[in-house]
Amino acid sequence: PIRTFAWLYVLAVFVCALTGYIALATYLVDHALQFVGVVGALYLGDALLQESSERLLAPESTFAQALMTLLGLRRAGLEQIVVLVQGAARLAVIATAIVVAVGPFGMPSQDLVATLRSVYFGVSVGGVTLSLSSLVAALVIFFVILGATRAGQGWLGDRYLPRTKLDAGVKNSIRTIFGYVGVVAAVLAGGVRLGLDADRLAWIAGGLSVGIGFGLQSIANNFVSGLILLWERGVRVGDWVVVGDSQGFVRRINARSTEIETFERATLIVPNLTLVTGSVKNWLHNDRVGRVVLTINAAFESDPEEVRRLLIDAAKAQDAVLSIPAPLALFNEIGEWAMKFQLIVYVEDALMGERVRSELNFDIVARMRAAGLRIPYPWP
Repeated sequence: PIRTFAWLYVLAVFVCALTGYIALATYLVDHALQFVGVVGALYLGDALLQESSERLLAPESTFAQALMTLLGLRRAGLEQIVVLVQGAARLAVIATAIVVAVGPFGMPSQDLVATLRSVYFGVSVGGVTLSLSSLVAALVIFFVILGATRAGQGWLGDRYLPRTKLDAGVKNSIRTIFGYVGVVAAVLAGGVRLGLDADRLAWIAGGLSVGIGFGLQSIANNFVSGLILLWERGVRVGDWVVVGDSQGFVRRINARSTEIETFERATLIVPNLTLVTGSVKNWLHNDRVGRVVLTINAAFESDPEEVRRLLIDAAKAQDAVLSIPAPLALFNEIGEWAMKFQLIVYVEDALMGERVRSELNFDIVARMRAAGLRIPYPWP
């Protein structure tokens, strides 16, 4: 198509010259030469910008190495910067080409400059001045506050909070809420720089509420539920929770969901709304003390008092078993084929419950065999 248009253009110039329209033919030739010269210059400029940015920001170059050291960038981050720089350069070339293209078709250069100036410095729409400069300034303010928030979160998480006596759940709540406050502050500061006052922000919030009503209820509910979890701390980072048929440790409370690491080392993603409105078993909510219950069967010829003493001695022999509350041995039932006892002990850390249960089973079996107490089994 470009070649066909070029030949038609040349044919039009010859027809104008042969028919006596010399001025028109001269006008067409002048603008054709100008257009070809500008297009050639833009093409060479684009190629120069693309190649120079590629060479300048190559990971092996001195400038790139210095930039990576200064900003703490990795190779992938530097490659992303190269792509962004090349894209911005190409956009500048395309914008220049558009300006050159519309020039011959009746747009005066003064009007074009005035239009570009109004775009950059602002056009008033509904009492709000929209401009490229204000947008850039708003983005700068937003990212500066956001960066300061992330730095503050890092300082809280790495320097200040580890030196306090707060538990891991409270530390995570403080750090997360600080991040939310910083994001809100960044959005408000950017909106003010764009010229959005309280009334207009309220209008935008009303529009968002309408959007929430049309399909974002789940996201909004999960976000609010996440704030409730961070505030009430019914479920905290590090807690051992049971949700439905799954259980594990809470590793992170996000804006929409909570990450639970199961005992199989898998990650269970649970919506925050489920944790707020559903039934959740938290083993470590108030304290870390756990309860271990064992059921032991003894033969009918066994002395119940001897069995109780044996169970209590086995419990006291375990260092992880608490003395207060004291271990308790119960004679629960005289069954059809055995006397059934129950040993109840408390451990200082619920996470040690299964290990203590195993150690007690080993010790009780050894003590019963040493004492000549028979462990019965059902008749066939």
